[in-house]
Order: sequence, then structure tokens, then C-alpha cells
Amino acid sequence: MKGIVLGCGNMSRAVVQGLSSVLNFNQTYFYTPSKTKAQKLAQDVGGIFLEDLSTLPEDPEFVFLACKPQQFSDLAKSLKGKFKTNPLFISILAATSLSLHEELLGSTRILRVMPNMPVKFKTGVSLLIASASVTKAEKDQWQNSLNHIGVTKWTQNEKEFDQLMLLCGSGPAFMYQWLKWLAEMSPELNFDECQQLAISVMEGSLASIKEQKDKDLQTLINEVTSKGGVTAAVLSGWEKENISASLKNGWNQGLTRVDEITQIILQSK
Repeated sequence: MKGIVLGCGNMSRAVVQGLSSVLNFNQTYFYTPSKTKAQKLAQDVGGIFLEDLSTLPEDPEFVFLACKPQQFSDLAKSLKGKFKTNPLFISILAATSLSLHEELLGSTRILRVMPNMPVKFKTGVSLLIASASVTKAEKDQWQNSLNHIGVTKWTQNEKEFDQLMLLCGSGPAFMYQWLKWLAEMSPELNFDECQQLAISVMEGSLASIKEQKDKDLQTLINEVTSKGGVTAAVLSGWEKENISASLKNGWNQGLTRVDEITQIILQSK
């Protein structure tokens, strides 16, 4: 499959490396302005390093967009009308709607994908939404490929896509932060040991959830929490501090940032 990968940062590398077990990238061209990351990723998956956008192939089957959203407008200008074929544009850009992709690229063949970093280890989550002109065969093909690096979900609309992007795309960072906070709860203890114990607790808790699918999270919380006990005291303290409201506030700030980035792209058209 002949393709182009534009942007080879952490997320792009995670997706491409994960997919390299099911897709052949030997006809795929890799480009980043800094060159180094593209050269390394192309080498790792058997692709072709592209030194300059002026030498882009004119007949790709797909173009994988993985630049920063703030760079998209300038990149789109260099791509618009460039291809003799009608490639499928696969974009992992946040805060960039299908309609904005279509307008800036001059194409209605857009597949938005929002993966998360665990796709590198085939345990990720990828959200999907596509323009109407993307065929069912193409959607099935890419969903089947992405299913090899985790689970996939088609979203109903872009509002749902953006909301779930915070849960799925950003979610690993939230989990890591929570584990870090737990490890820091007792400053007099060794942090590295507490971190490893916190990770083990998380792994065991996830295993418990998977093994008890008939029980919701509140039921599992109740089973661990004895009335008047230590666990209850900690949870009560968090409730009094309104931790859930703080989490919701951070979530809303994330959604606000989505709108801000969209406006930056619009202003740079």
C-alpha cells in the first residue's frame, strides 16, 4: 500500500509501529521538517525517508496526517492539489473537524482517528469518524487494522468524538498522574517503591473489574470499603474536598482548549 506519513512524533510512532505487524510500509514515505524522527521511523518499519515535501509522490493511496494541529493550515496549503490520485486522508489531529479538513485539503475523503499511546503495545483505544464519501470497505479496512493494536469505537458525531478524545486519547496521562499522586501520599516512604506498589494495585484492580463484569464500579468500591473504616475515611475526605468537581473543572478546561485550537487553525487559514 503506497502512502505518506506526515509527522513522526510520539503518537504517530506508536500507531505506525503498532500497525507495522499487520501493514507493510515499504512503499510508505515518512516526512517531518526536522527530518531526524522521520528517518528513524522509516528505518524502523522499512519505509522510505522523504527529505523534502517538494518530492512527495503524486499517487498515494493514503496520507497520514500527524502534525501538530497548529501546523495543519500551512501543511494543508502545501498538499492541496498535489496528488493525481484521490487519497484517503487519515488524520490524528485533535481539535480539527472533518469539515475543516475538507476545506483546507480540498478533499472529502477524511478519516479522523484518535488513538492513545498504549496502541504501541497493542492495548490502545482508537476513536473513529469519517466523511460521508469514505467507503464502507475503506472504513472496515482501517478499523480492522486498528483492531490489531487495541479496541476501536466509531463515534456518532464530532461532539462525541471530542468528549471521548479526553477520556481515551488523554486518559493514559490521567491514569499516570493518579498513580503518581498515590505514590506521593506518604512523603516519608520511598517513592519508587510506592510507585511500583501503586502500579501493582492498579493492575490488580483492573483484573478484578475484568473478572467481575456483572458488578458496576460503585459495587466494587463498596466491597472494599468498610463502614467507619480507613478506606471510608479517605473517600470521605476526598468527597469533602470535592475532588470530583476539580476533575470536572479540568475536563471542561480540556474542552475549552479544543475550541481554542480550532480557532487558531481557522485564523491561520
